[in-house]
Amino acid sequence: METDTATVSRTAAPDSQFCDCGVAAALLAILPAFLGGATARWSEGAVLFLLGLFIGFWPPLHSPGRAFEAVAAGLLLCAAAAFLPASWVGIPAWRAAASNDFGIAPGPWVTPQPWRTAESIVLLAGGLAWLCQLCAAPVDRAAVLRLLCGGVSLLAATSLFLCRRKIAWPGGDSGFGPFPNKNQTGDLLAMGAILAMGCVHDDFSHRRKTWVLWAWGAAVILAALVPANSRAAIALFFLGAGAWMLCVRAVRRPGFPLAAGAAILLILLAAFFLEGGILVKRFLPVDQGGEDLSADLRWSIQKDALRLAATSPWVGIGLGNFESEFWLFHRAVKGDVDVLHPESDWLWLAIEMGWPAAILALCGVGILAMRVFPLGADSGWQMRTAGAVCAAMFALHGALDVSGHRMGSAFPALLVLAMALNPPREPRAGAFRKWTFRAAALFFCVVGLAWLASGWTNGLAETPALSPWKMYYEKGVETAFSKGDFRSAIADFSRANYLNPVTPELPLDEGLVWLHIRPALALPAWQEALRRAGDSRAQMYARILAAAEEKPGASAGLREIANGSVDLSLVFLAYAGREEFSGVLADLLRRDPASFSAKQKQALFAICARRGDLRDLAARAESNPDWMKAGWIFVAEHYASTGNYERAFSVARPFIPSPAPPKEDSSETADELARDVYINPGDFRKGFSLCQREMQSGDSDSALRTAQRLTASDECPATLHLLEADLNARLGNWREAWMALENAVGKGELVKQ
Repeated sequence: METDTATVSRTAAPDSQFCDCGVAAALLAILPAFLGGATARWSEGAVLFLLGLFIGFWPPLHSPGRAFEAVAAGLLLCAAAAFLPASWVGIPAWRAAASNDFGIAPGPWVTPQPWRTAESIVLLAGGLAWLCQLCAAPVDRAAVLRLLCGGVSLLAATSLFLCRRKIAWPGGDSGFGPFPNKNQTGDLLAMGAILAMGCVHDDFSHRRKTWVLWAWGAAVILAALVPANSRAAIALFFLGAGAWMLCVRAVRRPGFPLAAGAAILLILLAAFFLEGGILVKRFLPVDQGGEDLSADLRWSIQKDALRLAATSPWVGIGLGNFESEFWLFHRAVKGDVDVLHPESDWLWLAIEMGWPAAILALCGVGILAMRVFPLGADSGWQMRTAGAVCAAMFALHGALDVSGHRMGSAFPALLVLAMALNPPREPRAGAFRKWTFRAAALFFCVVGLAWLASGWTNGLAETPALSPWKMYYEKGVETAFSKGDFRSAIADFSRANYLNPVTPELPLDEGLVWLHIRPALALPAWQEALRRAGDSRAQMYARILAAAEEKPGASAGLREIANGSVDLSLVFLAYAGREEFSGVLADLLRRDPASFSAKQKQALFAICARRGDLRDLAARAESNPDWMKAGWIFVAEHYASTGNYERAFSVARPFIPSPAPPKEDSSETADELARDVYINPGDFRKGFSLCQREMQSGDSDSALRTAQRLTASDECPATLHLLEADLNARLGNWREAWMALENAVGKGELVKQ
């Protein structure tokens, strides 16, 4: 392939200014990861400030291309469309209902949270400025990628050290690495591992001894990939490494180095499946102990997220608004799940900025991808190929995860994308473009300092720290307690419940507020909490009853809620007072016996046993075999507590299976067995044989005495306790028979299930 001489000279021997720019770019790309992924406002401010300094010192000398500049401008306009009047683009049904039915005023714009959207636009502008500057930077691209790889190696080594010392990264919640999300840590490590392979191959091909250092760096990164516990990262590494080798082979046929790399990759794959530990199980089929991907929550989130995207397909809902608005679209997502984002960068972009923005972003990626070619002409083409593969894997993973929405993973990904491009051939940047970037640099510095000064808060003072429904709930609590304005408090609680129609704890807490002020208003709130609780209604009802015990008379209405539900009636029975207990129990016993499950029958027996009122239930069990099967142990204990040990034994014995007896020792006579048992009463096998011989001879009294001597030992097996119980029953010793039966059940876990 032919190449541009001027381009090669610039790439091979850049001046010191360009060297400084490349070093600064690599350091700025890896810095957010060391700041906990730059997930807090203060760390975002620090990165923005340094980005401003970077652009101010090294403004782009070339244009990244008019087509890409148009895409970047288009993306900013799509984001700014959130500040259009909402009436211009159509008002979604949920927003109209919020305004008309609940008096919620989302504001005149498309975005209901302008400050959140403005802050997100600043971050988007920073990312685009970072990419534009890097695309046009005439730096040694291979050297910058090597520096980034070194930074990732250092990050991996630090993570392994902290993990071994059981020290968490500041802000890291995933158990390993600096990011709260393990997939973001894994993404960065996978990119670093692919770049390290490129460094090893490049140095080995050019007979540079530094390939050994890069091999050690690759080993450290690969060692960190396993405790990162990211299935996606492992898949991205092996797919990316294989794709890079195929690309290199398609451009050049280097022979041994590439063949050796492929062999090493296969060895690594085999080693992973042999020694990968828990992470390997995540790749196995369900029938071999793996995870059921079809049951993954992310698919339910995606379904509901697509419904949200359909409400405003052209301009989106505004950056930063997904979390607050997604509560209204919980359908496939079951239960109280606080969803912060969809499980896709691209879908997230479409939801908050509209589908045209997502298409525009794809076009931008395609425009830059064209600049990766030709390959093989410049000296750093192997590293550029590795960078291009990393960027492609990152974009592909963005379809199933959200690594692109964190500075700590997005900045390195944008760097490898920009460094994968051929050096700029566009005309030098004009004065207008330079001054535009200098103005942007000043803006980023000012905003970065402001965010940095805000410390550990969630943003600027005007940015609400809570979701809108939480704000309305807290406002309702304050209005009810402090101002006594119950009508306004009811309105605020209604708004909170509209904006969050999923969480059962929200109406539960509302009911607790009313319990201390207006108990009559607690009942409707608790009914809504039970409706939302779904399969956990019984547990929620128990929490409500426990809270209502503090307020005399509050349980009257709660009993009516339980009518019609066996589960709720059982919970109410457990909390009922002495006067209520008999009435609720009578109501339950009037039900069709077939309406009770086995578990519900057992629960009813247990509750009545605790309350000491088993007479009616025991009578039902005597006439109904299914009920006796569910509660025989409680019925037997009831009879025993009244002194009717014969009936207690007769009820319990059929449900206690006789275990397989020990193998009888037939080589000794009865006298020899008696002598051996006398000398060694712990020989339970011979003791059992002796009892059997005595029973066969009709001497039940001697057999009982032998059994009693053996069961006096704490180590006696349950079989002999059961034998003792049967012998006592044969002789009419019902109290002793019952006690021995209890010992048998307690020792041997012999109860039939």
